[in-house]
Amino acid sequence: MKPPEIVRLTPGKRVLFLTKDPDLIRRQLAGELDLRMEDLSVDDLLDDINTDAMTPAWVCFSYKPEDLARDAYAGLIVDGERLFPRDALRDGDFEVIVSGLRKGVGSSRETAVQAEKWSGIRIAVAASFAPIHAANNVNQGVLMGDHAMLRRLQAGRACRSRSSVAGTTPSHGRSAIGRPLRLLARRRRRGARSAATGDRRATDDHGREDPGPPPGRRGRRDLRQAGDAVVEIARRRRLLPRVHHRAGAPFPGRGVR
Repeated sequence: MKPPEIVRLTPGKRVLFLTKDPDLIRRQLAGELDLRMEDLSVDDLLDDINTDAMTPAWVCFSYKPEDLARDAYAGLIVDGERLFPRDALRDGDFEVIVSGLRKGVGSSRETAVQAEKWSGIRIAVAASFAPIHAANNVNQGVLMGDHAMLRRLQAGRACRSRSSVAGTTPSHGRSAIGRPLRLLARRRRRGARSAATGDRRATDDHGREDPGPPPGRRGRRDLRQAGDAVVEIARRRRLLPRVHHRAGAPFPGRGVR
């Protein structure tokens, strides 16, 4: 999905700040409070928001996105009660949702993004995103940005999508993850052709002979290499705000419940 060239806040729409103080969230959901980024610091915002909290497993049985949205953030429990009552996010008329570090850790479920998007959220703001969650935002057309961008937007300024949208290339609208995947496939085809013609042995990225993975494990290694390539390209282009991942390491939050 090609992002808009210019990003602005929609007049009349609201911004939801997921703060560490649950009372502030309740007051925002009830329509009693509208906050601005200048009123808060990043330390006041929730970190490590888990996709299992955004859409718990039982919510995922509602396979229609509009039904998922009704129970968005059903897994955020405070004192034994849901912080987000049913339909709270959808009925709050929000278009921006704001959090702290590492948003989207946990399970790599697309339903977490669907629940936000179908509740009216079109921009997710965080200090950093878990890589898979960021990719899900890109795939479903949810824009991403940081808190400095939000300050500009709330001041009435417009932002160009290249500086505010994570994971897309506005010039042609393709996902940023597409290029490293294409380069990986091209490199493997080139190595296979060279080995087949006898011109030279297939080599890895360092020029060493690459025997290839054992039978049955090629797909697993390709997927790992593709994931590393996605994150590296995103880092170099500064498309993802501070993606917390290093090549060869497991994605952050894997296995967190």
